[in-house]
Amino acid sequence: MDSDDFVSVVGHSGGGKSTLLNMIAGLLKPTSGSVTIQDQDVFALSDEKGSFFRNSKIGYVPQGQGLLANLTVLENVCLPFYLFKREGDVIPKALSLLERMGIGSLAASYPRQLSGGEIRRVSIARALINAPALSGIQDAS
Repeated sequence: MDSDDFVSVVGHSGGGKSTLLNMIAGLLKPTSGSVTIQDQDVFALSDEKGSFFRNSKIGYVPQGQGLLANLTVLENVCLPFYLFKREGDVIPKALSLLERMGIGSLAASYPRQLSGGEIRRVSIARALINAPALSGIQDAS
């Protein structure tokens, strides 16, 4: 696969799509085999190194609403950047992502003030803030 490839995981309800995505994201350990991303076995890392690897290499949008209610839209988008010490100012990048998602005007809003679609777009921006090598959106269908 090339870095510009797009892959879709499809199947019937209960077919294991969410389980597969959770394994790729490093959230669920497989009972056998391994998950290798960029020549790194995700589950061979310590908890701390695994968390950093996921934070920097994998952008993931879960099925449910995963925004923190006490943070603004902008703060929710910036959160993954702040979880591990990084250089630079993330605010301009976050605002740019929100603009690209068509919700730049909502940066100071809180999740309770947003529609379901707006929440989804904030979650996508948050998943992309660290420019992950691998990004995925888990859909309920």
